[in-house]
Amino acid sequence: MIGPPVYVFTGGEVGQYGLTLLRDASNLPPPDPPPEDARARWTLFQEITLADDALLPFVENVRVARAQLTLRSFYLSRVSATILPFPKVHRTVVAP
Repeated sequence: MIGPPVYVFTGGEVGQYGLTLLRDASNLPPPDPPPEDARARWTLFQEITLADDALLPFVENVRVARAQLTLRSFYLSRVSATILPFPKVHRTVVAP
């Protein structure tokens, strides 16, 4: 095992992860969007190590995540794409 264990929690949205060194996630801020009881919404997903291959599925930049975990003991990550809806078409039909 490389370093302390890292606990991966899932948040309110798909692809939102909170990585922390604390098993109870007490240092994680509320997930986005904040539910009525934000702390209840962080759900333990997996326990991993600080190794690159273990962090890679949950973060975009392993070096930044490792630095934040070392300095602040938590790191927030969003690894899913955001889907933006197309605007409604504003066409008017002109009769001939």
